[in-house]
Amino acid sequence: MAILMVYDKDNTHTDPGKDRRGCYKRGYVVEVLDDGKPLVVPPAPPFLFVRVIGMPKQDALIYQGMEYGIPDTGGRVSVTRRRAFRLELENLPAENQSELAKNRYTEISWGQLRSRLKNISTGLKE
Repeated sequence: MAILMVYDKDNTHTDPGKDRRGCYKRGYVVEVLDDGKPLVVPPAPPFLFVRVIGMPKQDALIYQGMEYGIPDTGGRVSVTRRRAFRLELENLPAENQSELAKNRYTEISWGQLRSRLKNISTGLKE
């Protein structure tokens, strides 16, 4: 199973491009950890741990990936957004929101979490 280390704060920058490319936002998956990895619970703010039951680490790695733009004529591809996906923490079940508020840690099944992961560009949910 995978453990998602999720950012719980909106960082900002005055330059909109730098804000989009370089600033972590609330709900971004910062790192995906193996289930057997020792954790310090509760994690220090602004981080949260979400253990996803039924999802191996390899399948979860996509959610920490950056969003890339279309290659330019020189073949270079630029980062357009810090992360391509966002976990909608505000839409988690009340029980999970309560656990996150209390312990900064929760466990949720992949089936429950799936509809709360949103592709930021397209607006589509998993």
